[in-house]
Amino acid sequence: MNITHFSVKYWQFSLLMLVMVIVIGINSLLTMPRSEDPEFQARIFPIVILYPGTSTTDMEKLVVEPIEKRINELDEIKQIRSNIYNGHALIRVQFNFEADYDKKKQELITEIDALKKDLPQDIHDIEIRKVAPSDVNVIQLAFLSEDRSFRDLRNYADDLKNELDNIKSLKNVKVWGIPNQIINISLNYKLITQLKLQISQIIQIVQSENINIPAGSVNMGMNQFSVLSSGNLHTMEDIENVIISSSKENFIRLKDVATIKYEDAPAKHICRHNGERSVFLTAGLKANKNIIDVSEEYNDIISNYKQKLPPDIELIQNFDQAQNVSKRLNRLGIDFIFAISLVMITLLPLGFRASFVVMLSIPISLSIGIAFLSFFGYTLNQLSIVGFVMTLGLVVDDNIIVVENIERWLRGGYNKDVAAIKATKQITKAIIGCTAILIVCFVPLTFMPGESGEFIKSLPIAIMSTVFASLLVSLTIVPFLSTLLLKSKDESKSNKLLKLMEKGIHFTYSKILMKSLKHPIRVLLLTGVLFIGSLFLAYKIGFRLFPKSEKPQFSINIKSGSASNINETDQIVRQVENILSSNKEVKYYSTNIGRGNPRIYYNEMQLETAENYSQIFVQLLKDVSTKRKTQIIKQLQKDLDSIPNADITVKDFEQGSVLEAPVAVRIFGDNLDSLKKISMNFEQIIGEVKGTTHVINSINESKTEIQFKVNKEVASLLGISTYDINKTLRLAVSGLTLGTITAEDGYEYKIRLSSIKEKKATYSTLTNIYIGTRYGEFIPLSAICEIELVRSFPVINHLDKNRFTTITAYIHDGFMPNDVNKTIKSSLKKLELPENYHFKMAGEVENTKDSFEGFSSILIICGFIFLGILILEFGDFRSLIIVLSVIPLGIIGAIFLLYIADLPLSFVAVIGFIALIGIEIKNSILLVDFTNQLRSEGHALDKAILLAGEVRFVPILFTAVTAIVGLIPLVIKFSPLYSPLALVIIGGLITSTMFSRIVTPIMYKLFPPNL
Repeated sequence: MNITHFSVKYWQFSLLMLVMVIVIGINSLLTMPRSEDPEFQARIFPIVILYPGTSTTDMEKLVVEPIEKRINELDEIKQIRSNIYNGHALIRVQFNFEADYDKKKQELITEIDALKKDLPQDIHDIEIRKVAPSDVNVIQLAFLSEDRSFRDLRNYADDLKNELDNIKSLKNVKVWGIPNQIINISLNYKLITQLKLQISQIIQIVQSENINIPAGSVNMGMNQFSVLSSGNLHTMEDIENVIISSSKENFIRLKDVATIKYEDAPAKHICRHNGERSVFLTAGLKANKNIIDVSEEYNDIISNYKQKLPPDIELIQNFDQAQNVSKRLNRLGIDFIFAISLVMITLLPLGFRASFVVMLSIPISLSIGIAFLSFFGYTLNQLSIVGFVMTLGLVVDDNIIVVENIERWLRGGYNKDVAAIKATKQITKAIIGCTAILIVCFVPLTFMPGESGEFIKSLPIAIMSTVFASLLVSLTIVPFLSTLLLKSKDESKSNKLLKLMEKGIHFTYSKILMKSLKHPIRVLLLTGVLFIGSLFLAYKIGFRLFPKSEKPQFSINIKSGSASNINETDQIVRQVENILSSNKEVKYYSTNIGRGNPRIYYNEMQLETAENYSQIFVQLLKDVSTKRKTQIIKQLQKDLDSIPNADITVKDFEQGSVLEAPVAVRIFGDNLDSLKKISMNFEQIIGEVKGTTHVINSINESKTEIQFKVNKEVASLLGISTYDINKTLRLAVSGLTLGTITAEDGYEYKIRLSSIKEKKATYSTLTNIYIGTRYGEFIPLSAICEIELVRSFPVINHLDKNRFTTITAYIHDGFMPNDVNKTIKSSLKKLELPENYHFKMAGEVENTKDSFEGFSSILIICGFIFLGILILEFGDFRSLIIVLSVIPLGIIGAIFLLYIADLPLSFVAVIGFIALIGIEIKNSILLVDFTNQLRSEGHALDKAILLAGEVRFVPILFTAVTAIVGLIPLVIKFSPLYSPLALVIIGGLITSTMFSRIVTPIMYKLFPPNL
């Protein structure tokens, strides 16, 4: 007894299983996490080092190189990339994607902790961060006020932060744009000199007063008591009354020789919303949480909190990922209903009852597929939903074939049970082979390496789960439902519309096929010409790895001169804001000066602090189309190019892995001056290549720095060490952090010791610095140092410990990055570089390589499994050749439709080709298998070919048409992510269905299998 016989005979059990499957599917759909994008854990750990006042070269030598050397000794390192700036550095450590995330993070922490003793002891901070999908902020709020102090804004923002922290599903609730609150101790050098005090003495005393060392505990009778020390500094009064010197006559307190007050530290990050002064508050979502459910919680809190704010503070929710997710899910849900309706209409020629059986199989198969996806731990996101929509045309294939075959057996006079069992058994082998082929086609996508593979994995898993479910349904549920819903009937009572179709096929298709079989070579040559033409067309449309995002959002990256301070950058940014404010299609723009916008997109990272950098996150009105967004970006870029003294790039968000720029060329070498010279030549060549725009050279300018050249002989005589000089400079320019205190208001304040009255040091500050000698006197620093202006580089980049610089460029509309990169590489190869200098293509070239690196082995294995299934199905190589001959026929239409739609070949289009091949092979198997059966029953070769072509024409036509109409909604509402995929399948099925009905029979006649 086979599985079909069992399901029909024990129909009550089958009914129970049917209900169970539907309930499980609905439960999974309601409970599984929903997110905008797939969740994946990149093995990337940024190490942020803050060492204020340190030059790029000192930072490189003293800090970055020792860290790189230590980290490089770890196993499974893929890449170490460092960006070294004045006063800070970012080291991005990337491990192989297969590495254990938690283990590698712990190894990194252990190594850095062990290395700290060998690094400069006055490094401000070393922080090891992680890059997790859940680090993306799902909300961004702006507190707006032109008059309120930052302390007031901080208090209100912190109140809301505390409320949001109570939502268990949220994480990393942060406030941005508030200057650090400090207690500034500004020393009076004149008094210190008169009192013969040493600055080092003051520093030591203040630090020691702020240390709380637990004394332990003592026993008193039967009880134990902890012994508390006098405690830390807690108030301004505590700091003011710190005794720095004492004698029999009096005490000298800190307030006697210094001015002490609360201050805002110099601004490092300025925030504005739609041009208005603001601070931002953001929050992320914990892993495997349903953002739709969580949004109800935080929206209630935000709505209620708005009512508590005073009238001079406004709270704007300028980003809410839940709205994007809800919109996307609703849109795909509507597409899904629309697709099912189209499929239902398409199936009407089968008859109402037969169509109803097939339509029932769709939600049943999807229920099982959703349950599988949930079981494997995937979320319901844009890619998994696209996978389910794609399967609409796939899951009906098996069921149409089974129902159509059962109907044919019923018309032959068999009763319902016998017809259901025998008709299904007749095609069971073919259906299993077809499903196995389709699943194997998608297996390579689940093993794609790196971030790109992890990003798209939920799509093939959704497809394979649902297709496998469809196989089970077609062999069990559909035969069982057919015995309940279909009617027994003879030929005279058959479906009139279906009968009419069969007659039309007999008088048209059969005649065309007979003529084609007489001239097989001509037909194959014509088909070959069309296929070769499509390949030339493929070369013309070009290749792009991942498409742009369809969201009505983009960013503007602004970089002023390397020596620019934050105020100068701000002046440039205000010009950009003025242009944005005049655009009526711009809803919100969130300005961040001094660093990037908090992370709101899965492959966009927030840039660390840099005073010459700014980023504006722009959101358009929700009804702005993808095409219109592209036009806005193009015009905006043109307008912003007129702003002088700045590199301004309008950047659309990209799908897939992190992309530095479409074009990026790295030049490697040791000498920075040589790198600059070579890069300028490269920059010119890249700029002359047709299609490039906004060529940016990261080393095209140098920075002037002020250097103190020490007269070491004089300094030695006075007892002044280099360490004393560096500390004195730090004290005068940046101030020295002596620790922190937790004040009575609950906030933590840094205690900063300085020797200047201004918030920001100026050149006059440097000419008025005094330093203490061993004789207790203060002398001008200029007495032992000469001030010189020296040239330096604003940033030094390392890749795997090697110095490099990068030239990036963007691409004009109408040009493909792949083509432009090939031209650039060819032009650059003609240059002769000095010894030990070389270049490497990065950007889209590197991303493409990383995405497919190691993929060839998986393709080879799956390819042989694919061929093995066909061999097992038919038992000879001739059948294999016949079945595979259908593949080029689909490629013709797929490429032609991409060309008509003006879309390039891309990663998602490749997925479409994979699905297309699976469907084509599936239909070809059904035709060849039935032809073999007819020949085995005694029919002559030509008769078997003609009869099989006629009989299988209807189910193959139905499967193709249902797949096409099921994907139409994905084309109507255009999306750069999944519309190319749908177009490939639609175009391929049109030409494949048309041509394969002729080509496959011809191939069968030329290479008849041995039975």
